[in-house]
Amino acid sequence: MKHTTFCLLAYHAICALSLPASSAQDECGELGVMDWTNVEIPDAVNRTNLRTCKEHPATLTSPKERDNTLQERRCIPPKKKQKWGCDQKTGYCWMNCGKVKKGEWCWEAFDYGTGAWSNCKTDLDCFRNTEKGARCSTGDCESCGCGC
Repeated sequence: MKHTTFCLLAYHAICALSLPASSAQDECGELGVMDWTNVEIPDAVNRTNLRTCKEHPATLTSPKERDNTLQERRCIPPKKKQKWGCDQKTGYCWMNCGKVKKGEWCWEAFDYGTGAWSNCKTDLDCFRNTEKGARCSTGDCESCGCGC
């Protein structure tokens, strides 16, 4: 009986270990894999929370779907005085940055811009996310940083 139990446990362990591990490339696909080697990371950031995928998920929408949305990196109209907001079409947060009068903006990401993209349902969610450490996204990606 003990020998049978041991064999079953060993068999299950071998099966579990032989499963293919999901790679970052498989996880990210068209978004690409972020390379953090040349990026200055704030000391307060937990390195295990660094974003795996390079580009923002909103970049995967078709040009027709992103018509007149923030994904085009258009400037925010000067009449909009919000410091941050929720892009209702994508469910991700953005915030004003840089030359605010010009309308420059960035996508928010947790862990001071290095972590997961900040998601939302309302503009208030984006403010709450900044209280949890969400900042302008950083890294070596076209979706990162401030601009329009």
